Amino acid sequence: IKAGDTLGTDEAAIINALEIACYEQIEVEFEDGIFEAEGWDPVTSMEMEFEIDPETGLVSAVSVDDEDEADEDDDDADTDKAEDDDMEDADDTNEK
Repeated sequence: IKAGDTLGTDEAAIINALEIACYEQIEVEFEDGIFEAEGWDPVTSMEMEFEIDPETGLVSAVSVDDEDEADEDDDDADTDKAEDDDMEDADDTNEK
């Protein structure tokens, strides 16, 4: 599915079109006057995001949903902070 394709003008039609295109784990939200749909593409192993005009059903934008990558970066930051805290604790022990 690419920009310019027609998926539908309601949630059920959008889900149906994405299922026909073999997407899985489909979620559709209506936000800021447009439909935002997400679906897992098992062929590319990527979470795709689509913006759909509710009046025409046309896909206006397609992108890879990188939300999971942002979560991983946050997890790495938390791990680094925990390691820093452990180092500070060890330093405190040596000073006493």
